Amino acid sequence: MSEVSVESASAAGLGRWAYQNGSISAAATAAYQSEASAAVAQFLQENAFLNDLLVEIRDWVSKVFGAATSVRLDLLDDPEFRGEPQLYVVILTPLAAEAALALQARLDDEWWLDNLERARGKLNIYTECV
Repeated sequence: MSEVSVESASAAGLGRWAYQNGSISAAATAAYQSEASAAVAQFLQENAFLNDLLVEIRDWVSKVFGAATSVRLDLLDDPEFRGEPQLYVVILTPLAAEAALALQARLDDEWWLDNLERARGKLNIYTECV
């Protein structure tokens, strides 16, 4: 996988990344939490079209939920569930469910619904109250 430089989040005000050759490496996915980082990295390598989308999602999560919001990548690879692996961007928030759902709706309305087709059925976003 290509090398990635992670821009200063404090300088940019957001969790933006620079990347080369259209791939995000482990350095870039560090902006996301992941329990199965090797599997996620492999999935992203095989689905490189998601890389730009992941960069944009992280920026939008920072904009809507706040820059300190943690985000996790979960890979669901269950052949009985739609037959193909799917990556989930999980927004981890300490907010109460009602407030978190309102922000999720804002993210959906302001950006995600207009970009959903770019994910080609391989990526979804949801919010988890922690």
